[in-house]
Amino acid sequence: MNIDFESLKNCPMFLLVNSGILFTAMIAKWKGYGEIEIAEAFDKQWYGMNFCRVTINYSPRNWVPAGGNPSDNNGTEATNRAHKYFINHVHVTGENYISDIATWAKHKSIQDTSFGWALNRHVHSKRFYLAVGAMLLEGPTDINPFMIYFPEKPGFKDRALIPSQRFLNDIKEANPGWSKGEIISRVQATRPVFTLLEASAEVAKSWSFDKCIGLASSFYVLSPIKEGPYLMALIARLKKSSLQVESYEEVVARGTKGLMSCSCSCFLHRAWCIHACVYGFKKKIITGFPSTMDPIRRDTGRAA
Repeated sequence: MNIDFESLKNCPMFLLVNSGILFTAMIAKWKGYGEIEIAEAFDKQWYGMNFCRVTINYSPRNWVPAGGNPSDNNGTEATNRAHKYFINHVHVTGENYISDIATWAKHKSIQDTSFGWALNRHVHSKRFYLAVGAMLLEGPTDINPFMIYFPEKPGFKDRALIPSQRFLNDIKEANPGWSKGEIISRVQATRPVFTLLEASAEVAKSWSFDKCIGLASSFYVLSPIKEGPYLMALIARLKKSSLQVESYEEVVARGTKGLMSCSCSCFLHRAWCIHACVYGFKKKIITGFPSTMDPIRRDTGRAA
């Protein structure tokens, strides 16, 4: 049940969360566990409340999730007991479960979007940039989201669509003998369903909670960050993190082809992610890694 609740909180699809369809599907799943009393009490207390990252971040004016809030912070002593119960799989009464998870669902802001601050270490480390470099190099046996990139389409509000790496890995594991072309065909066959779901969550009313979560995490939407204080602060954070990036004026001049926000849970949480970073490199908005974290090996040895 805790995993279901975390999946709901982190679901990246706005319409699916905002419509209440996903919450209703979660309650139905809980009743299937036999936890009818907890499910009904939770439904009564939490239905209609705004506690999911995507709805808190979402801006209907420009379709750009800002990212950076909320944060699950286990450093606060008040939430430690709930987390320890979760880790140790301790079964508690319905009344205690609801009161404990209420503290867990509170949102504590983080400084990832503060002007002039460096990026959070989760999206600014040698390990992170190694993953970015691997996605940029595109080895002969690799397959990553930007190999199956669906560019901006009319009516999609200048946004782009990419499959998630987890979705690609699941296809590869289930079909170990498939070629890249076969994997791409499988992704392309799923895309229309996701696009329909992105347009109207009503299509998911008869789906199970797990099916909704599965499809919602199969694709991510990249949305252009066109101008304004948010873009200015993002560029300042990238420069503070020693990334070589264009100036604010240069990025604004690109219009809808500039820096992108992403609907993945990492961006919603950290205000930056591997998808936004790789896109920036591919469009040559970002042209260099921090010198101490550059994933590209260089020969620094001296000739004998």
